[in-house]
Amino acid sequence: MRIFLFVLFSVLFLNTSQNAQASSTIGKVYQSSGNAWVLRGHSKEKLVQGLRLHKGDIVITEKNGRAQLHMRDGSKVFVSQKSRLNLHRYALKGTTLISARFNMFWGKIRFTVAKLVRPSASFSVHTKTAVIGVRGTELVTVFSPPTNAGQVQNNPNLSLSSMPNNPTSNTLISGIVTITSPISGVQQTQTAGTTTTTDASGSFTTKKSTSADSGDSGDSGDSGDSGDSGDSGDSGDSGDSGDSGDSGDSGDSGDSGDSGDSGDSGDSG
Repeated sequence: MRIFLFVLFSVLFLNTSQNAQASSTIGKVYQSSGNAWVLRGHSKEKLVQGLRLHKGDIVITEKNGRAQLHMRDGSKVFVSQKSRLNLHRYALKGTTLISARFNMFWGKIRFTVAKLVRPSASFSVHTKTAVIGVRGTELVTVFSPPTNAGQVQNNPNLSLSSMPNNPTSNTLISGIVTITSPISGVQQTQTAGTTTTTDASGSFTTKKSTSADSGDSGDSGDSGDSGDSGDSGDSGDSGDSGDSGDSGDSGDSGDSGDSGDSGDSGDSG
């Protein structure tokens, strides 16, 4: 009887652990190449196909490194070489997005955002000089790295406020986004086919996009695997409904498109 109870308990514990891990998964690595890593605390792991992604993960690509991430709601993230991206928050109910926030420290990244189902849902990208609020669109965001990027890229406590006030360039391929300068507080609406640059003074410059603006951002031409959004069959809840306890980075003053983030002023990781 003791052996039977022990085996039964072990099976139940294993199933519970697996279910908890699945429900906390916000996406998966669809493909990667070159030097591409995920930083979790002080642990650094090579990005490989099928690797599960979790809230707080920091994706780092070095020279010739690229990664394509498929999120559970169907959104896709294409990370080009020499980039650092924090998956700061990705709150889901099943496969329906509630609130997403990416902290982009530097690099070039293309976001293909699935249509937001909930009226209150939000998806935002933060750099030191811009906050981009998105509602179902495709965009390429560029932020220049600091001069010491190679020395600080593996620091899990790196914050957006420690980044230089380099310009943020956002090329909008489709849809409409709002861009807010955390420096000046000024907000601007951007339309498709344009590239808007937000500078250190909080000013905006918009021009017609060129092919160079929306170029290589991590194998963005991949059209396959439309059904793979990272555990789409997992009906669990990622458990992140607002990050009320995340006091983060006081240097990051706002989120124009992120309605679930009233208590979150930045990113400590």
